[in-house]
Amino acid sequence: NDHDIIGVVTTGSAITASLALANQYGGGQRFTFKDVSGSCSGSNHIVIATSAGSGQTIDGQGTVKIQTGYGAVTIASDGVGSFYIVGTN
Repeated sequence: NDHDIIGVVTTGSAITASLALANQYGGGQRFTFKDVSGSCSGSNHIVIATSAGSGQTIDGQGTVKIQTGYGAVTIASDGVGSFYIVGTN
């Protein structure tokens, strides 16, 4: 993947972004997911998920949510089997 900033619009409903397996990315590769519409809320949130059934996690969880307008989260791959949150806004 050549992109490390993913802008998401949540005006209609919740959106889920799924990550590939962690070993598909280089160790330390970062992705920032950002609500660019400002409409993120309790029902129109952004869900970042690991590959279904992979057993991989993001800081020990299968999913991470952005639930605030213009919120963002930066996630890094360890290049093996996990992802880590390295920043939020």
